[in-house]
Amino acid sequence: MNKTNFFKIAFLGIAIFTSFELFAKWPIVSRHTSKGGFFGYDEVDWHIVNVEGVNDGIYFKGAVVKCSNPGFHRCPKSTVGHIVGTDLDPIDEQKAEDLINYALQKIEDGVFTGSHSITVYNVNSNQTRIYYVDWSANDAQALNSTIIVSREDL
Repeated sequence: MNKTNFFKIAFLGIAIFTSFELFAKWPIVSRHTSKGGFFGYDEVDWHIVNVEGVNDGIYFKGAVVKCSNPGFHRCPKSTVGHIVGTDLDPIDEQKAEDLINYALQKIEDGVFTGSHSITVYNVNSNQTRIYYVDWSANDAQALNSTIIVSREDL
C-alpha cells in the first residue's frame, strides 16, 4: 500500500469515526435569545421538536426555547414548568435546567463562551449519561445568547 492510499484510508476512517461521534449525542434543550431589552423580551416561544434517526433510529424529543426583541416577558431557562405534556425525560429536564443555570452564571461572571459536562448514572435504568452544555453570549445579561444542552448515552 502506497502512502497516498494509506492517507485516503486513514482519512476515511477518521471521517466515519467522527460521523459516529456526531450522532452519539443529541440536543435536549436549545435556548436562543436575541435583541433582548432591559425589561425582557417581546417574543417568547418554546416548543417540542422530534428528532428522528438519532440513537439507532429512535425518535427523541427535545425542546427549543427562543426569545427575541425588547419587551416585558422573561425568557424561560428551559421548558421545566412551561410546557405541559412534553413527554421529555424528567432527568433530562432537570439536568437541562441545571446546566442552563450553570451557563447563565458563567455568562454573568463574564465567561461568554464555554462548555461543561456532567456524568450521571441512572440506577433505575442502569445507564450512564453524559450531559453537555455549550454556550456563547455577547453580554453578561445573556440578552443575545445561545445555550445548547445535549445528552450522550454510554
